[in-house]
Amino acid sequence: VECVEQEEKDSSSGSSFFSVSFGLEQQQLNSEKTPIIIWLQGGPGSSSLLGAFFEMGRYVVQDGGDGSLHRNPESWTRDAAMLFVEYPLGVGFSLAGSRRLPPTSAAAAVDLVSGLQNFFQKRPQLAGRPLVLAGESYAGKYVPEAAALALQLASDDEATRQAAREAAASRDGSSVASSSLPPASSPLAFALRGAAVGNGLVDPPSQAARMGPYLFARGLINVTTLKRNERRAANLTSLAAKGLWAEAHSVREAMVSR
Repeated sequence: VECVEQEEKDSSSGSSFFSVSFGLEQQQLNSEKTPIIIWLQGGPGSSSLLGAFFEMGRYVVQDGGDGSLHRNPESWTRDAAMLFVEYPLGVGFSLAGSRRLPPTSAAAAVDLVSGLQNFFQKRPQLAGRPLVLAGESYAGKYVPEAAALALQLASDDEATRQAAREAAASRDGSSVASSSLPPASSPLAFALRGAAVGNGLVDPPSQAARMGPYLFARGLINVTTLKRNERRAANLTSLAAKGLWAEAHSVREAMVSR
């Protein structure tokens, strides 16, 4: 592991992001054209160390063995540097400090963009590298929120940048003040060039409604199971519309587990 970081974001509160990186300083991956992928695990509440050591990191923990690390033949680090961030604050080794946990994905996005700004300001040699925000599962919500904010703050139009800062300031519950973001007159310290989501939880009611027809069209379920899934999807949509998230989650779990 080339680098293990704990990034201080707010010295007054002690909040910080913890991350593990591969290839940031490696010579063959230090080209200006080599992307840096920021990985957010999802969950919500899952540690990004799962991605780092069980999925696409440079090393994987031996399955069923003694916990030793082995080279990962399917690692993404052959083509990109990677930064696995424990996200949002309060997950894994990332600390919220004396501030409360971010209550929404929008508030968490302010924290992430502020943290990345701090990270790249300290490493100007990396600032010009193309940056990609990526993740799976609940990162289907994390990634679009953070990417949208970063793109607005990187706009060529100063009014757009100022509006983004003002919107960030109004996101109740962000663990750092919007003053941690760059002023509207200054650019971001990093260059966001892409976003990627795999197996993303983007809009659960819409995704649930299409799950049954998708499986049926591929011959994986019969008509009886299709109709049961359709009833459950309608129930999930109704519960979500009422804000009964725990109940809606239970229905979704039943749909995907059997």
